[in-house]
Amino acid sequence: MALRAKNKLGFVDGTIPMSDAAATEYARWIRVNDMVASWLLQSITPELAASVIYADSAHTIWAELQNRFSQPNTTKIYQIKQDIADWKQHNLSVIAYFTKLKGLWDELTSYVSLPDCKCGASHKLNAFIQQDYAMKFLQGLHESFAPLRSQVLLQDPLPSIAKLYSLALQEEKQREISSISSTKPEASTLISRGQKGRPHCDHCSMDGHTIHTCYKLHGYPPKKGDASPLILVLIAKGLVTQSDNLLQASWLSSKASIAKSFPVEGFSRLRGHIENTTPPPTLKILPSHDQYAQILTILQQGSTRLV
Repeated sequence: MALRAKNKLGFVDGTIPMSDAAATEYARWIRVNDMVASWLLQSITPELAASVIYADSAHTIWAELQNRFSQPNTTKIYQIKQDIADWKQHNLSVIAYFTKLKGLWDELTSYVSLPDCKCGASHKLNAFIQQDYAMKFLQGLHESFAPLRSQVLLQDPLPSIAKLYSLALQEEKQREISSISSTKPEASTLISRGQKGRPHCDHCSMDGHTIHTCYKLHGYPPKKGDASPLILVLIAKGLVTQSDNLLQASWLSSKASIAKSFPVEGFSRLRGHIENTTPPPTLKILPSHDQYAQILTILQQGSTRLV
């Protein structure tokens, strides 16, 4: 290809013979021939170059190498046709599948070309080859393209390979669009589902909770830094079980903490305050007399120290 682009292929295949020594173009032919011969020598291994370095022309070098390494193309043609027969789409995209298949077809054509003919037989032969290409393309498509394959095979004549490639590509793009659309429900659907399933509080008229857990009605839970250690102490002492929900433990610990301000009358104030305060609906049983005594003891020892 490079030699043809530089208009130097004739020096290799012999179509530009050596000029007569007396001709004015002889010196120019020698210069160009030596340049092409140096290109050939640089493109082969040093061992091969040493065996043809004394050739008098680029054409002689090429003919010598061709005689040594030229082999029948039967094996290569067989391998290419075997690759074409085995090639399937599987999980590849239509573009990747067709690109590989087209490359194999082009490589095969470089070894086996149609003869020139003016009688019109070559056109029929080329049409037969194109139909064979179309059949192979349909056979190698993934089974998900079976409806498209059945629809195309009903057409007479069979569409060209370019048309089949376009149809398969459009089918693949349509599936991608449908897949994206099915995974993204409409926004209105999401909003309606969210409003339908969210709880509502009749006390503060807000969504997300019910009247039984409304902070504005039952009070806000104590801060994490103050309540969490005491809750853990109560759980450790068995005054609050792990099956009780967080609202029960927070309510009990917040009411018990007032005993810190009344070291002498802490127990009576603690019990009276708890009995006069409405517990959460989920807290059905108030602590017993022994539990009050244990809570008071814990608070006197330091409620923020875990045991």
